Amino acid sequence: MSTANKRWHGLPARASAFRNARAGRPCHVLAATCTFHLLFTAISLATPTQEEVFKSISDNVSQSDGSGRMLLAFIVTGAAVLMLMALFSARSTRKAVPKALNHPGKLLKEISKNIALRPLEVKQLKLLAEAERNAGVPVESPLVFLLCPSALTAAMRSNRVKVDRKVMAGLARKMGLVVSRK
Repeated sequence: MSTANKRWHGLPARASAFRNARAGRPCHVLAATCTFHLLFTAISLATPTQEEVFKSISDNVSQSDGSGRMLLAFIVTGAAVLMLMALFSARSTRKAVPKALNHPGKLLKEISKNIALRPLEVKQLKLLAEAERNAGVPVESPLVFLLCPSALTAAMRSNRVKVDRKVMAGLARKMGLVVSRK
């Protein structure tokens, strides 16, 4: 056996003979397809008259029953749904944080409630802070005295304002500045 009979692109000789027998078929299929295509193309080449075109256009326009309004309604509804989805997604990603107390009066009230300061003690602290501000000491709030006990003792020793010593002694005991007597 020669190599030409043995193999045709890696196939045995029998497969090569089978391929040669079918070699003429693709040409027949191609010819039938081209004929079918040309036949229908010739039919579709019939050009309509100007009157037929205008009649077709007027029929299509007169048949529209407000579908433009419906389209606009669908577009507006879709935009509203998208905006609502964006709003809810932005709302869900926002973290819940407590509201800040930026007002000094509210902050003083909250702290005095937490450390059990009586209203009279808060009033004495406000008087002391006012006297220190008038003397030129940078004390913005009575909270300074609660946060810095050394500022409270310095203000008490300066005797710039007359405060109730009994109330201030009770406050000093609450803050742990003075050991209580028993």
